[in-house]
Amino acid sequence: MKKKIAIIGAGITGLTLAKFLSKKNYNISIYEKKSEIGGIMRDSIESDHLYFTGPHFLDPKSEWLNSFFSKNEINKNFIHFKENLYSYTDFFDKISLKENSTQPLILNNIKNIKLNSYIKKIEKKKNVSLKERINLYPKNISEKLRLWINNFSKETEKLDQSASEVYGYRVVFNKNFDQLEKLKKNKIFNKIYGRVSGEKETHIVPKNGFNDMFNHIEKNLLESGINIIKNVNLKSNLQKKEFSINNNVLNYDYLIWTANPIPLLKVYDKKLDNKTLNVKVYVSRIKKIKDLKPTYINVYSLKSKIFRIYVYNLDNSSKISVETFFDKKSNKKNILTKVKKIMKKLKININFIGKTIEKKEIRHIFLTQNDIKVLKSFKKNKPSNIIDGVWEKNFHREQKISFYKDYVSNNL
Repeated sequence: MKKKIAIIGAGITGLTLAKFLSKKNYNISIYEKKSEIGGIMRDSIESDHLYFTGPHFLDPKSEWLNSFFSKNEINKNFIHFKENLYSYTDFFDKISLKENSTQPLILNNIKNIKLNSYIKKIEKKKNVSLKERINLYPKNISEKLRLWINNFSKETEKLDQSASEVYGYRVVFNKNFDQLEKLKKNKIFNKIYGRVSGEKETHIVPKNGFNDMFNHIEKNLLESGINIIKNVNLKSNLQKKEFSINNNVLNYDYLIWTANPIPLLKVYDKKLDNKTLNVKVYVSRIKKIKDLKPTYINVYSLKSKIFRIYVYNLDNSSKISVETFFDKKSNKKNILTKVKKIMKKLKININFIGKTIEKKEIRHIFLTQNDIKVLKSFKKNKPSNIIDGVWEKNFHREQKISFYKDYVSNNL
C-alpha cells in the first residue's frame, strides 16, 4: 500500500515538492486554506483588473519550472527579458539611482573601512542580531541604515540578522572594485559589502499572469494523481497532538508542513515572537507604455515611506505597484507625486488612470533570534513523521526549493 503524504500549504514550495514526490510511490494530498493555490505569488484582482503582487521574476532554466512546463510552453507563454532593476538611495546629500542593483548605494571611500575589535568580536559569534550587523558598518552608514529600518522595527536587538534581507543583506559600491575585492577577503566584509553588477540576467514572467500559470500547475498536478483540497479549515487538538478537517482526523504517514508554522508549533507548545512587516500597497493602471519590460526600483529614502516601485504590462494594460512602510500619517497624493519624480529619473513618465487602490498587508518575513531557537528546538524534538519547513534557514525561493527536495527525501 502506498504511504500517505499530507502537504500543508499550496505555495510554490508545497506544489513543487508534490510534483517531485509524485514520481515516487506515494499517495499525496495537498491541503490549502485559501480558495486557490499559489500562495504569495498569486495575482490580485482589484476592480476587475489583474495586478502582480510583486516582482516575482522567474529563471527560465529553473528545474521546478521545467518540471511543470515544456521548453515550448516556456517560450510561448512567458515574457522573456533582461532584468530591469534599480536602487534609489537618498541616505546622503546626493540622490543615487543605480542600474543593476537593488541594494543601498554607498558613497563612502572604501579606504576608510577598516577591521576593528568590534568586527573581530562579531566574527566569532554564531548568532548575530540585526542591530549587531548594522553596527558592523562605519557610523555614518549605520546611522542612516538604522533610521531607515526604524520604519518597520525599533527592536533590532531582537531581530535576527536575516532581517537584513529588506535591504538585500549588503550595501554596495559602484567604484574602486579592486579595493573592494581585497576588503571582501574578510568573511564579515564579504557578507555586508557588495558591488554593483555589470551583468544582466534573463528572467521570465507569465504573459497572462501568475494565476493562469498556477491553473496550469494545478491541472498538471491533478493529472499526476495528486489530490488538492482547498478552502481547508484545519483544526488542531492540543491534547492528542493531531489535526482534523470537518471533524475528520487528518490521517497520514508523513506530514510535510510548508505553510506558516505557527499552527503546527502551537500543538507542540512552541510559540514564535511573530514580528511582522506592515505594508501599504498602492496599485493602479497607468497610461500605456509601449514595449515596457517588467521594471522595479528598490527605494532607500529617509524622506518617503516608499520602499519599492514596480511597473509592467499585463492584460493589455500598463500597471504600477507601489509598496510603502505602513504609516497612518502617509498621504496618498504625496506618495504618488514622489513616485512620478523617481520614475522620471528613469525617463518613464507615469500617468495614473482611474482609481488608485490602497491595500494594507501584514507580511510574516522576520525571525527573531528567539524564533530561531524555538524552530531548532522543534526540529530536534518533533515526531519523526513530521517534516518541518526549514523556516530557520534564510533561503530565497530557488535555494529553498533546491534544498528542500533533498531535505524531505532524507526524512522520508
